[in-house]
Amino acid sequence: MKEKGVEITEFIGRRSCVKGTLMAEGSIRIDGTVEGEIKVKGTLLLGKEGYIKGTVNASNAIIRGKVDGNLYVTKKVELQAGANIKGDITCAVLVVEEGATFNGNCKMGVPSAKPTEKLPTKSK
Repeated sequence: MKEKGVEITEFIGRRSCVKGTLMAEGSIRIDGTVEGEIKVKGTLLLGKEGYIKGTVNASNAIIRGKVDGNLYVTKKVELQAGANIKGDITCAVLVVEEGATFNGNCKMGVPSAKPTEKLPTKSK
């Protein structure tokens, strides 16, 4: 299935709920609910009825639904009309359409790999 020039190889239907870590080698469309971490090598397309509660790592993201969590995207994030984001976005390019809501911080033009936790330092 192709949508907006993206070849969708995986699909989560609107009556589906996934909990845990979701990994996709290609591009994925989510119309249902995902709670947990999402790792997508291609494009993540979140439909109008879609909901994500957790962290997203992807090459590109097209958001039409609701996200409660942070997005780490190596290329472009598109927040389309109706999108509702509560969390931070790290990406190279951010496009926000009229009618989208974004409450969080944005870092652009920086590598978007998920930050690693600092190791505790030894006490002397």
